[in-house]
Order: sequence, then C-alpha cells, then structure tokens
Amino acid sequence: NDLPLWKVKAEAMRCIGICLDKQNKPAEALEWLDRALSISLSIKDKENTAIIQLALGVMYENLGKYNLSMAMYQSALDHWRQTENFIWLSNLLNNLGVLQHITGDYKAAISSYELALKHAHRSGYARIQAFILTGIGDSYIEFNAIDEALSAYQQASAIAKRIHIHSLQVYLYTQEAVIACMKGNFPESYHLIEKARDIANQENMMMEINMCDLEYGGIKIKEGKPHEVVELLEHACSFFELGEHKVQSEKASLYLTLAYGQLNNHEMLFRHLLKVLARL
Repeated sequence: NDLPLWKVKAEAMRCIGICLDKQNKPAEALEWLDRALSISLSIKDKENTAIIQLALGVMYENLGKYNLSMAMYQSALDHWRQTENFIWLSNLLNNLGVLQHITGDYKAAISSYELALKHAHRSGYARIQAFILTGIGDSYIEFNAIDEALSAYQQASAIAKRIHIHSLQVYLYTQEAVIACMKGNFPESYHLIEKARDIANQENMMMEINMCDLEYGGIKIKEGKPHEVVELLEHACSFFELGEHKVQSEKASLYLTLAYGQLNNHEMLFRHLLKVLARL
C-alpha cells in the first residue's frame, strides 16, 4: 500500500516495456506496458499514465493498430495540454502527425506537425524539431510538393547531423534519394543511398540497413532494372515482416509487386499483391 513504491514499480515496468520494444519483442513489450498503465491508472499517477500512453500509441502504430494508437495519443494529449509541458506536447503532436499521415489524413498531419514545431521552438528541444521537420517533409511528398519537402528534409538533416541522430540521418538521406529519383537523377539517388548505408553499417543498425536496401530497390525498379534487386527486396520484406513493421513490409511487398510485374513473373506478382491487399 506504499504509494511511492507503486509509482516506482510502474515506472520500472514502463522502462522494461520500452526496452523490449527496442529489441523487437512487441508482444512482451505490450504486456509490460499494459501492466504499467494499469498500476499508474489505479494510483492516479497522471504523468506516468500519459508517458505510457504515448509509448503504447507508438507500439500500436507500428503494429498497424491505428484505432488503438489514436486512442492512446488522444488520452495522453489531454494531460499534456492541461500541464502545458511543451516538450511532451511537441513529442506527442509529432507522433499524432505521423499517425495521421499513415492513415491518409495529410492536412491534419501538417496541422499537427506545425503545432508540434511551435511547441518545440518554445521548449528549445532541437531533437524533436528535427523529427517534426521530417514529418512535414513526408507530408509534402504526398502532395507532390517536392521542393517544399526537400527544404524540410534539409533543415531536419542539418539538425540531425549537428546533434548526431544517426537513425534520422539515414532516413533523411534515403528520402532525399527518393526525391532525386523522382527527378530522374539516378546517380545522385545512388550517392545518397550510399551515404545512408555508410552510417547504418557503421552504427550496425539493422532496421536502417534494410531501409536502405528497400529504397535502393525502389530506385532500381524506377530505372527499369528489377532483376538486380529482387533478392535484396525479398530479404528486406522478410526482415520487416518478422519484426512486424507494417508500413515497411507493405512498401516492400508493393515494390516486389512492381518488380515482378516488370519481370513478367505473374505467380510472384500475385503473391505479393495479395500481401498488399491483405494489409489494407
């Protein structure tokens, strides 16, 4: 019945859950986070409850459980708005923007990102500013506003490089490579992919290495050379499926559908097309 001990126990469970998620163990992570949330709610620890809800929102988003993710984000948002904690508000609104982007609500995503950026500037939190600018760039891509997207990515890249956010640097280089590909500049696309791959390999980041392989494959398909990357894309697809990375596995299957279409391999085309349709 010692309230401070229950508070510490819930915080420890939250940390265990987050660590398990980083180790690609989503089922175990969810179990620990759910237990932590239950305790925090029972002792009316509003701050830890909101932190856990944010962590659960991210996990549910990665697993493709978007309704559950949205519910967690909205509950946490109510608390941080009341406390006017600009760091947590910018963090949460950024994640909300990502979810809105994934679910196709691009205008709402940009609105969330812009509000998040406003709070991030007020808090002076450079790290989250880089992620928010990245999200803004991703949203502009959906509107085919290529120059605006590139500007946002370059602003984010400058921050990520300055404060050594290696995973974000990799992502930004791959996105800039995609833009170069969209403009038909394949040499620049491959150069940017190699810059991303160098960082990913140096830091031994398996998720990012497979992301480089994924976008490298997409560029090769755009260039009309699918035979060079089918095996690479199949490996990346298996990696993302094993780790239950829904968005990335969908993209890998889509690229493979396009690749096998170019190769006139109808059996493999339909196999991956069915995977894409099953995830809709």
